[in-house]
Amino acid sequence: MERKVKFKVEIENRSDRRMELMLEPEGSDIWLEPGEAVVVNSEAPPTTEIPFVVQMTNDGVSVWSNYGPGSVSTRAGEDLDTGHNRPDDAYPELKDSAIEGFRVITKKFRKR
Repeated sequence: MERKVKFKVEIENRSDRRMELMLEPEGSDIWLEPGEAVVVNSEAPPTTEIPFVVQMTNDGVSVWSNYGPGSVSTRAGEDLDTGHNRPDDAYPELKDSAIEGFRVITKKFRKR
């Protein structure tokens, strides 16, 4: 098994409104309040040059973990679940849908 090392990138919301952070390829949504910062974590081979790709959009920021699943935590290291600070009206088209059910199931499995 190839050895992996931990990589981290901090994302801080310096705007005056809530901002969505989408962690890909999982599709985890983390919502940052103004002034809130989180850390995106991943593991990759030690020779990795670009462990993350960060994309700014009109709606927020997407972070792609290039070597498998990533996670999001506070600066203190506390893991954050999908939907952290998610506003009730964030995805009205997904309310009561199979995709929302998938997000709930995924959240339960990550806690194991």
